[in-house]
Amino acid sequence: MDYFWTEGKKQLCLAEKEKDPFQQAVKYFEAVVLFILTSQQREEYSKDTDSVYNIYSVTLKLTV
Repeated sequence: MDYFWTEGKKQLCLAEKEKDPFQQAVKYFEAVVLFILTSQQREEYSKDTDSVYNIYSVTLKLTV
């Protein structure tokens, strides 16, 4: 379940270090998709709604 979260964090770190604006945007997009997949998995398999909400809020901050 944490695979998407771990990969999303990696992409986020890579995006922050990226110099090329297009490549940076692509890495941020990949991170957002991975965080959304994490949230969907947690919604499906977890009863902890606060955990799901926190991940969605992190994802929302990246998209603004």
